[in-house]
Formats: sequence, structure tokens, C-alpha cells
Amino acid sequence: MWKPVRLQGVGAASTILDANMHPSGALLGPWRQRIVCLFGLGLDGRHESWTPGCSSSWGTTVTASTATASNPQVDRLPLEATTGWDASLNGNLAEQLQEPTLMGAYEGAGITVLSKGVRFPTNNTEFAADIFPAGTTLLTNGTDLNNCGPNTAVAHNPFPSSFQCNPSRIDGLSITNSSQGGGGIFVHAWAHNLEIANNRIYNNQGTLAGGISIGWLRRGRCRCEPGSGFLPDQHCHQYSAAVLL
Repeated sequence: MWKPVRLQGVGAASTILDANMHPSGALLGPWRQRIVCLFGLGLDGRHESWTPGCSSSWGTTVTASTATASNPQVDRLPLEATTGWDASLNGNLAEQLQEPTLMGAYEGAGITVLSKGVRFPTNNTEFAADIFPAGTTLLTNGTDLNNCGPNTAVAHNPFPSSFQCNPSRIDGLSITNSSQGGGGIFVHAWAHNLEIANNRIYNNQGTLAGGISIGWLRRGRCRCEPGSGFLPDQHCHQYSAAVLL
């Protein structure tokens, strides 16, 4: 789930998502390739090998992809290990070699939520260091072209993966049998105002949580890194994310 949509089931008793990832080589391979594409990486885990057409092999027309070399479709967190995740490998070999890089301990959740949270300067330096480059700004729900845009017939949202711009929810589902690492639902970061409600999440296993994981445990605020482009007290995780049980 890499853009703010309403993922709506008809009821947890009727709409069941079986998140069994085995055999991992057959099912996780395509998932990993999509993840690195969304984060602005090539299959070899390098930003330099990313191409705008990496989503063309997904089998559907991806109309909301607006990624550029300077601004990936979704964003990592400052100090989050990202580069080096080789998605061209298969099965458990890839899992062993990717640690502790991009989502190595959280991969393969029943539902993985990714989002766009910042606007990088247009100089292709977002992966030059583990912190964000100077000039990085947090996206808001503003209607200017640096945020959600005016959303008219001639000026669409430049960041359709920003959860600041549209309501989103995961509702009316059963999620079960996830065992790869991410648990039932893993909400990575920047998923502002996401609502998770009326679901049955059971019989899942994860590296750090088997049910619902909100945010990346190893990283909190963005303001700690000098030169990251953030003002004091700005945060990287989710504003007003709600879990209703």
C-alpha cells in the first residue's frame, strides 16, 4: 500500500488475506523488486541503477507513479539502512544478505504501508549520506505545488504517495499466516492519518511484532541529525495514525 487509499473489505469474516509467503523465492522475489523500485533503488540495491520504468514490469499500468531521480516514490527515514538490498537474489539467501539493509527485519508483512514524507532538493543527493541532505522539507497538506498541489484538471498532486493529501484506511479484513518478519500489518513511516479498524489480525509472526507495527522501532525523530534540513521538533513517523480494535 504505497499511496493513501481506502483498503476496504466487506467484513473480517468474509474478506481474508492469507499472507503465507512460502515458497519465499517465488512470492517474495516480486515483492522485493517492487519495494526497491518504490524507494528509488535498482535491483542491485544502488540508487544509480534505478530507472523510472522499474514499475512497468508489475503487470498493470501504474498511473500514480511520479518518482524522479531526486525524489523517490516513497521515503526512507534518516539513518535507516537502505542501499545495498540486492533484490535480484532468491529466497532465504536474499533475506540473509540483506540484513540490516532496507526492511530486512520487517519484510513480507500481510500489508506493508509505505509513504512519501519529504521533498528532497532536486540535486540527486538523497542517498549521498545516511542523513537527509540540507534543503529537505517535510510535506504538508498545503495546496501549493511543493505539497499536495491544487488538484485541478490541469494541476495534479505532485506527490500522490503523500498520506497528507487524502484519507486512508485498512478496514474490514482478516489477515493471517504472515511469518516472514513484518507481521500482520507494518506501517513503515509518514502514513499520516491512516486508520486501521474492524480487522481480525491473527496467527501472524514477526521479527519484532506479529500483529500491527506502527513506525520503525530503531528510529524516532528527524531533528537529531545536523544538516538534515529539519527544524526542531519535527518528526518522521505518523501524525494521528489510529488503530481501532
